[in-house]
Amino acid sequence: MTDTLNEALRLAALGWPVFPVLPRSKAPATKTGFKAATTDPGTINGWWKTGREFNLGVSLPEDVMILDLDGLASEDLAHDGMIIPQDCPV
Repeated sequence: MTDTLNEALRLAALGWPVFPVLPRSKAPATKTGFKAATTDPGTINGWWKTGREFNLGVSLPEDVMILDLDGLASEDLAHDGMIIPQDCPV
């Protein structure tokens, strides 16, 4: 099992619908795009069983925001006056 599949199954078990994304891309790997997102382990295993490698997409509820910070970006935000609370879920 790949790390990405393991993570997809872990997130699905937490109730977060997931879908495969094309490698080195943000484009969904399914015909119906993000609408294919599911928490069903059988479907998720089926996508990865094809032998293709995928990135992982997550269909988020409306009240959730993802902030992706790379490198020194968090320090840059602090310099701009934006503080990320320490109790922010990761």
